[in-house]
Parts: sequence; structure tokens; C-alpha cells
Amino acid sequence: SVEGSPGRWALPESEASPVLRRPASAASLRTMKDSAPNIYLQACEAQKVLPRPTAFITGHSPHIDARNQGLTDGELAARSSIVAAIDRLESVDLEGNVKLSDQALGEFIDSLGNPLPASTLIWLSLKDCSGAGPFSTAALLRLITRQQGRRPICSMLRFLDISGINFGMQALLSLCGAVGQHPRMQTLRLTDAGIGSLGAANAIRCLEQVLYSKSLQTLDLSWNILDGEVFTCLGKLVQESDLQNLGIAACGAAAAVAVKSQDPVSPVANFLEHLSRPCPLRELDISLNHIDFRCALVLEDMLSDNTELVDLRISNNPLGPVGVRCLLRLLAQEESGLQRLQFQGCSGGEQPSCSPDMQVFNASNPGGHYSLDLGSPHHRSLLRMLYRICKKLGSSPEEAFRNVQFSGSGKVAYKHPTVDSSGVYQVQ
Repeated sequence: SVEGSPGRWALPESEASPVLRRPASAASLRTMKDSAPNIYLQACEAQKVLPRPTAFITGHSPHIDARNQGLTDGELAARSSIVAAIDRLESVDLEGNVKLSDQALGEFIDSLGNPLPASTLIWLSLKDCSGAGPFSTAALLRLITRQQGRRPICSMLRFLDISGINFGMQALLSLCGAVGQHPRMQTLRLTDAGIGSLGAANAIRCLEQVLYSKSLQTLDLSWNILDGEVFTCLGKLVQESDLQNLGIAACGAAAAVAVKSQDPVSPVANFLEHLSRPCPLRELDISLNHIDFRCALVLEDMLSDNTELVDLRISNNPLGPVGVRCLLRLLAQEESGLQRLQFQGCSGGEQPSCSPDMQVFNASNPGGHYSLDLGSPHHRSLLRMLYRICKKLGSSPEEAFRNVQFSGSGKVAYKHPTVDSSGVYQVQ
């Protein structure tokens, strides 16, 4: 697996060599004529920067680990000078190097496109390199799309982290399209990439292109503000994909606050309605999404028969006691595959007695008078839960539901919903 940092699947640079216990001196590196270390020293002298010998530079490691090292343009240029002189490069981690300019990043990424390093590159992180702009974005696109014969030159690339970089609309659409066409990409991190600022139509296009991939297993979209329309599309796309791990933390909180006066339900509920049995997800992070007891009921409804999802992270949401009770009932159900649940910071939240609609599901005594708006995900889930109880008790809907009044368009009489092939009541 290539999930996480290079250190999880390979030794870090500082420990890669069992012989070289400490960084080599500049004097010893100069004895290696026509070698990568000597090329590096010459580049440092030309750039007027102090050498920083590492296991990669001395040839003892195929990993460039420069995370949060405050690299300057000259130091990065010195490293890029030896990329063409090496036989193998497996990972590059430039996370948090905010001093790097767009030009320097672009030239470094272009150096990765040389045949030898590109053909062995597996892991690339440019996370929080805030200086990235049009030049480096174009270079990254060339790296991913450049062909060698009938396949991409970096066909082994499996992990790409471009979080915290604000791309333009066209650049982001092009990158998403390139990732979707890549034959081996397994993990893509687009945290705080500005997807929500593109508008719903362009955000949907980005998601469609990314999830076109048949190899993608992990997608992180956290801290991109998405609305209900985008969440609905995301749910449909995930159901049809092979995605196993999805992160959408803090994607719906701001949107939920903005529309709270019209609809108290977080827009992430539109996504949660697509978590029924066909959904392939194994892990899901929906933390910090303003999820309350209403969305918690949608989760209980959709995951009751879902045997695939085993890990759910829902921390820092205002679930309150009623919402937490929904999740605990879900954990207790034999039909659900949920095994791990993280819900720290969820004790607060709106109480049902303060809710304007006052529609609360009572599992032990579901009888009562209900006034439901089937345009709301929460009310649709509540109705599905009632139908599910009827089925468990062996009671027909005609016997259980009395005095039904329906105010749908066209004055059509209400019809009890059918059950699809996945066992989900088609409430509309």
C-alpha cells in the first residue's frame, strides 16, 4: 500500500543506509567525481546555498524527504540537478515548503519527467506548497499525461497529494481528468483545493473525471465547501466506483450554516442517502460537517444493511444525545458491517424539543402522528425507518399507516413505496 507518508512503506532518508550513520561531509562528496553527490555540490555552489547531504543525495535512498524543511528555490534547484543522474526515484515529499516559488516548483517537477525517475516514481506530495501557480500546475499536468509508448511515463505513480494549492478552474479540471485516466493512481488528496469555489457545475465535472478512474481507492476532499447538489452527485458517483476510502470532513459545515434558515438539515445528508448496500466504501470521514440528530438518522437508515462500511469518523458534529443514540443503535445491528466509530466532541447540539418540525424517531415506540416533507432527507429516512419496522413486525403498510393525507403535485393519491434490489424503500 502507498497510503500515508513514504515512511509507512519505506525507510525514511535518515535511516535508509545501514553504513552511513551521519551525513557525509562536503569534502568526502567531492571525491566522487561525475557522481550525483558531486553534481549536487556543484549545483549548490552555483546557486550559492549550503549543501544539505542526505541519504538521497549520497545515493543510499530512492526517497526525497524534504517535508517542512523550509527549502529555498536554490536548494530545490540543487536537488533537481541530480534527479537526471540517478537510476531510481520512488517518492518525493515537499509538503509544507512555503518558500518555494511557482517557477522553482515547475522546474523541479519537469526534472521528474526524465525517463528514469519518472518510470519508478510512486509517491508525490506537494501539499501546502502555497507558492504553486500556473507554471508548476502545467508542469504537473505534463508529468501525469506525458506518454512513453502506449502508457504514461509515470505509470507507477500511485499517490498524489496536492492539498492546500489553489488551482484555477481550467487547471483543476485538467488535473482531475488526467488523474481519472491514470492506470495505477490509488490515492488522491485534494484537501482545501478550492473545488467549492468553482461553482456546482464545475465541481461536479471535477468529481466525474476523478471518479472515472478504475484504480482509485482513496480520495480526500476535506475542507472544500460543497452544496447539496454536489453532494448528491458525489453519492451517485461513489456508488458506481471502486472507491474504498473517502474523506469529506468540513465540506458541508459552512453551507449548512448558510441555508439553516430554509432547511435545518446539513447538505451532507444528500450524500449520506447513497450509502446503502451497493456503496463500496470501507472507510468514511464526515467530521466537522454540522451533522445533527437528523443526519444521524439518515446514517442509521442507510447503514443498517450496509455490510461494506467498517470505519466511520464523525467527530466534532453537534449530534446531541438523540444523534448519538442513532449511532449506537446502528452499531448494535447485526446486519450492519460497522466496526469502528469515532465521535469525539459530539455531545452538544440542538435538542429535538427545540426543533421546528418536531419529527423524532422513537425506536421503542414509533407510533404517533407524523407530518413529513418528503423533500427533506431526514423525513425520507424517518419514513423508511417506519416501513422497516412494519416489515420486522410482519405488518402491512396499509394496516400500519392510517389517515394518510398526501399533498403532492397533481392531486395524485399516495402510494406506498416499493423496495429496490438492494432492499431500500424508494421514498420520494
